Amino acid sequence: MEPLTEENEKLKEAMNLMERNIQRARRERDLAESNAWDLENQKGVQSEQLAVVSEQLKNASDQLEKKNQQLKSLTDQNTGMIIGEYTLYLFEQPSFS
Repeated sequence: MEPLTEENEKLKEAMNLMERNIQRARRERDLAESNAWDLENQKGVQSEQLAVVSEQLKNASDQLEKKNQQLKSLTDQNTGMIIGEYTLYLFEQPSFS
């Protein structure tokens, strides 16, 4: 083979290798962009889920607080009734004097 023909073949191989490298780099860039988009999308979805769960927890906390107040009120009422009944019992007992 003549030197110029050999040189041309080497240049063609180098060009083909560069083209494959360019294509691979483009695929990697596209994949990185796609992954970044997916992560942003997941972040948005998770933020929405977090907001929903946060609201649910707030509602549950509010309900628990209401139940706690109801139980406290019932306890106070029952305590008052027991004290009242005990007081009546003491006054109804015959005096031994």
